[in-house]
Amino acid sequence: GPGSYQSQAGQSSCTAVAAGYYSFARAATPLACSPGTFRATPGHSSCLPCAAGTYQSSPGQSSCTVCPSGSFCTAGVTAPTACPAGSFRGTPAATTPQDCTPCPAGFACVTGAITPTPCSAGTYTSIAGSAVCAKCPSGTFQGNEQATSCDSCIAGRYCPLGSASAVP
Repeated sequence: GPGSYQSQAGQSSCTAVAAGYYSFARAATPLACSPGTFRATPGHSSCLPCAAGTYQSSPGQSSCTVCPSGSFCTAGVTAPTACPAGSFRGTPAATTPQDCTPCPAGFACVTGAITPTPCSAGTYTSIAGSAVCAKCPSGTFQGNEQATSCDSCIAGRYCPLGSASAVP
């Protein structure tokens, strides 16, 4: 019946397909579950899609792999999708892009970020969801990390683009 096979003619019984495989009725050979699917137990006529938060890149598998931090996995996928630039994901098993958190102001998040990167002195981000920190404009400076704005240059000092301090 379904979920079993027999590769030799004239046999009176069939062999249950192994975990990670499936077969149709009267099959001569088992079929491997395709990437994105699995079968944990033997003797089945179909495979199951990997649940959201997991993925499977290889055929013939009996389980799926937990989606890593910095990415998300919708149901039945063969690979994780990196969180988009401007967001991050610090824990595994995310299921949707909404599980990626917008990068806070004062930080930048590259594609697939696990943690936000603080803006260095002389740079800032004024809004959440930034992929890169902007250089402080000419005439301003910022001496601190994680800045959300830049300060006006001090009178009598020089502040070129990206200044971390007002130069005498």
